[in-house]
Amino acid sequence: MDHTKMEMPVRLLRILGVDRAVAFSVLGNLTSLFLGPVTVLLIAWRFSPELQGYYYTFGSLMALQALFDLGLGQAIIQFASHDWSALSLDEKGRIIGDEAARSRLLSLGRLSFKWYAWAAVLLVLGLGPAGHAFFSQSTDGSVSWSGPWVALCIAIGAGFTLQPVFSLLQGCNQVPQFWFYRWIQQVVNGLSLWAAILLGAGLWTLPVATATGLLWSAFFLRRRYPGFVGSFLATPTGPLVHWRTDVWPVQWRIAISWIGAYFTTSLFAPVLFRLSGPVAAGQMGMTVTLALVLLAVSSNWVVTKGPRFGVLIALGEYRELDRLFQRSFFSSIAVSCLGAIAIVLGIFLLPRFHHPFSARLLPSLPTILLLSGTVLNSATMGISIYLRAHKREPLAPVYLLTALVVLASALVLGERFGALGITAGYLGAVAFIQMPLSLLVFRRCRAEWHKVPSAGSLGVAAPANSPAGGL
Repeated sequence: MDHTKMEMPVRLLRILGVDRAVAFSVLGNLTSLFLGPVTVLLIAWRFSPELQGYYYTFGSLMALQALFDLGLGQAIIQFASHDWSALSLDEKGRIIGDEAARSRLLSLGRLSFKWYAWAAVLLVLGLGPAGHAFFSQSTDGSVSWSGPWVALCIAIGAGFTLQPVFSLLQGCNQVPQFWFYRWIQQVVNGLSLWAAILLGAGLWTLPVATATGLLWSAFFLRRRYPGFVGSFLATPTGPLVHWRTDVWPVQWRIAISWIGAYFTTSLFAPVLFRLSGPVAAGQMGMTVTLALVLLAVSSNWVVTKGPRFGVLIALGEYRELDRLFQRSFFSSIAVSCLGAIAIVLGIFLLPRFHHPFSARLLPSLPTILLLSGTVLNSATMGISIYLRAHKREPLAPVYLLTALVVLASALVLGERFGALGITAGYLGAVAFIQMPLSLLVFRRCRAEWHKVPSAGSLGVAAPANSPAGGL
C-alpha cells in the first residue's frame, strides 16, 4: 500500500514531463520565488525609493552583457550537443569517445575560451564608462553610485570568463548537473543579497552578490568536473570547428535574437528612469522582475530539453524530437498561464490589505499587460529553442523587428502614458508581430528541414548556415 502511494507522485511527475533537469530548474525558480519576494521586501524596507530605482537600473544595465556574448553561449550548446552523440565523460569529467567528434568539441571549446576572455575585457571597458555617463546625467545627487558600479562591472567581467564552461557542460548533456548548480547559485545569490542589504551595503549589494556567486561557480567546477576544463588544453588532432564558417553564421543570428529579447523588457526600467525618474523606474523594475521569474519557471520544460533536441536531430530521430517538444511546450504554456493568474491575483489583493509593498509595484492594468506579453513570450521561447537545436536561428529577423517596435513604442508611448504606454506597446508587438510570425516560421522550417530521412545536412558534418526565413 505504501509502495503504491509512493508511485502515484512519481507517475504524476512523469505525466507533467518533470525529469531531474526540470526538477532542479524548477526548484531553482521556486527558490527564487521564495527568496525574491523577501529580497524585494528588504529593498523596500532598507532602500529609499531613489536608491531602489538605481538598484533596479543597475540590474537592467547588467543585462547588456548579452551584447558581448553575441549569442555564442547558445551556439556552443547546440554545436556541442550534435557532437556529444558520440562522446561521454569519464569519472574525472574528461571527454572521451570518437576521436573526430572529440576533436571538433575540443576546437569549439578552445575558440570559445578565447572569445570570452577578450569579450570580458571589452565588457568591463565598455559597460563601465557607458554606465558612468548614463548615471552622471541624473539630477539626484543623494545616491553614491560610482564605486559600486565600477566594482559590479569588474565582477561581471570575471564571471563572463566562466560562461563558456557552463555552455559546454550543457552541450555535453550535463543538464541535470548544470541545473543543480544553478539551483544552489540561486540560494547563494539570495542569501548574499539579504546579508548585504541588512548590513547596509546599499548599492554595493549587487557587487557583493556577484562576487559570492563567482566563488560558488569555481567551487562547483573544481569539485564536480576537475578534469573537464583541462580536457581542452589538448590540441585537436582531427576535424575542427571553424568559427568563421561554422559558428559565426549561426551565432550572429542568435545574437540578434538575444538583443531583441533584451529590448523587450530590460530597457523598460532605464527608459522610465530617464522619462519619469528613479521611483517609477523602481516600480517597473520590480514588476519586470516578477515577469522574468514567471518566464524562467515556465520555460524550464523546454530549455532543459535543448541539448537532447540536438542529439535527436544529429541521430535523425525526428518523430521522437517532435514528441518530446510537443509535451514540453504545452507544459510550459500551462505553467506560464497559471503563474500569470497567480501574480495578478496577488497584485489585486495587496491594496485591499493596505500593504505598503503595493506602492512599489506597477498598477494592476500595466501589470496585466506585461504578464500577458510574458505568456506569449514563453511560447516564442519554446519555438526558438526547438529551431535553434538544428544549429540554425531563423527567428532572428522576427526578434529584431519586435525589438525595434518595442523600443520605439516604449520611447513614444512611455513619454506620453508612462508605464501603461510601455507595457501596452510591448504586448502589442509580441501579440501581433512576434507570435504570429514565429508560428509561420516554425511550420515552414519544420516541414523543410525534416524532409531529410537521416541526420544529413542537419548533422554535425554539415552544419546549416543559411537562414530559414520563416516558420
